[in-house]
Amino acid sequence: GNDAFAAPNFSAEEELVFTESFGPLGLRRAQYARLLKSVSFEAGAVGGAGTTLCTEGVDLMELFVPLEPVEVRVRSVVTATLPPYGLVGEAALLECLSSENGQAVLPSRSTIVAPPGVRFARIPHQAFYELQKEEGSDFSANVQIMIARTLSDKLKFARLQARETAVELDTMKDSVFNEIDVNGDGLLDRVEFGDFIAPEDETSPFGESIYPESEIALLRTELKKVRRELEDCKCQQRSARKIRERRRKGRR
Repeated sequence: GNDAFAAPNFSAEEELVFTESFGPLGLRRAQYARLLKSVSFEAGAVGGAGTTLCTEGVDLMELFVPLEPVEVRVRSVVTATLPPYGLVGEAALLECLSSENGQAVLPSRSTIVAPPGVRFARIPHQAFYELQKEEGSDFSANVQIMIARTLSDKLKFARLQARETAVELDTMKDSVFNEIDVNGDGLLDRVEFGDFIAPEDETSPFGESIYPESEIALLRTELKKVRRELEDCKCQQRSARKIRERRRKGRR
């Protein structure tokens, strides 16, 4: 496409997504304008838990750009928050663009939810594939570099959150230990542990234990999940690096 003849006028919301997300990643305004034909701007459903953008293990065929923070959830528990204007679903987009007919899909690595009222843009992977066919190999290379950059940013963000999760886990372990160690001797005996798991008196008005039995297990699960996602990000970075190296060698 030739930007010299294109002077697209974007709405305020469209302009924000371009200037904060796609523009810095190398997409030109005219390319973005053509992509907008397939973009829908939506808000998290009001009156419930919001709108699920992607579900862990389910094939992902759309790219999302949140305009406000969105939540990563595990078993309905919010475990992390993703900042606005980052891409959600970019690894699956890369798989689509790398396939012969644009039909390849990848399952989502996590469940991400837009809370009630939170705005986001929804873009089908197929729209990028059609634009890639129009624009040719240079656009394809730029999109792959764009995805590599976002994955790199996510890796840094995930590392930070992994450290925070580890600190939270240590704090929770200390807190729970102090709750169990009733006599304060620094040791846990069978009676203390039994009273903690099934307290006789300390219940909420609803008849439930005031101590959340599964919190430590959930935190451990989350820490393992963050570590897995770090490895996934590293693998995606290595793949993108190899693609760029092959393209550089091909131009020589």
